[in-house]
Amino acid sequence: MISIRGVEGIDYDEFRKEYKISSGDCRVIIKSLGLRVERVLDKQYVVGENRFGVENHYYLKSAVYEYRRTGNWEKTKNGEWMEYEITTEDGIKQIGVSNIPEHIVKPISPSYRVEPNKTSESMLMKKTDMEKMRVALESATSPASSIEQNNRNGLILIETITENILNHFVTAVREIKNEPEQKKDTLQPQRALMEAETHSYLLSTQQLGEIIGMSNSTISSKKTGFKRMGFVFEKVKEGNSTYWKVKKY
Repeated sequence: MISIRGVEGIDYDEFRKEYKISSGDCRVIIKSLGLRVERVLDKQYVVGENRFGVENHYYLKSAVYEYRRTGNWEKTKNGEWMEYEITTEDGIKQIGVSNIPEHIVKPISPSYRVEPNKTSESMLMKKTDMEKMRVALESATSPASSIEQNNRNGLILIETITENILNHFVTAVREIKNEPEQKKDTLQPQRALMEAETHSYLLSTQQLGEIIGMSNSTISSKKTGFKRMGFVFEKVKEGNSTYWKVKKY
C-alpha cells in the first residue's frame, strides 16, 4: 500500500486483479462507499475514510463479495459484516470475508466475476509533446546552456543526454503508441447474452449496458420486451432493484 496525505491507499489495478471485478463495477462500489480513486504518476489508488473504523481493503472486499452473491452491497454499507462462527470438531472457528478466498465466492452472474483485461491507461505523450520535449532537452543539454546553468546554480554537470539516447527514447515511445491493438472478439456480446439465457442469469442495468454497448440511462429508459442483437429483454423487479431477463428470439 501507499500513503496518500496520511491515508493508506489500495492499489486499484491490483485489487481488481485479485478480486476479479470490472473497472465499471469497482468504481461504482468505491464511490458508493464514500471512497475515491486517485492517480499518483501512472498508478491509481483507492483512498478515503469509512465511518466504521475498519480497514478500507476489508470494507471494499466485503462490498465486492456481497455484490457478487446478491447484486448489491447494502449490508456492507450498513456495517453488517459477513463474519460467522461455526462449531467444528476442532472447536469454534470464524469464517467470513476476512478469510474466505476469492474463488470460493460464486457469482450470481458470470459478469459479476471477470478477469480485468487491462490496467490503468499509461500516460503516453502525443507526438507533438515528444517533439517539444526533444527540443527542450536538446537545448537544456547543449554545452552553452550547461555551462550557463552550472554558473548560475554552482552545479557540476555529471553527464549529458546524448542525441542517440534521445532518439532511441523518442523512437521507442512512438513504436509503443503505434502497436496494433489485439484483435477483439466481435461476437462476445452475443456469447454473453446466450450464457445469461442458458443459465437463467438476471443482469443488472449496468451489466446489460456494458454487454450491448448502451449507457445506463438508455437501458433504464427502455420498456420491458425491448429487442437487441437477436434477444428480447424483460424487466424483473427484486425489491428496489431492477434486473433484466434475457431470452433469444
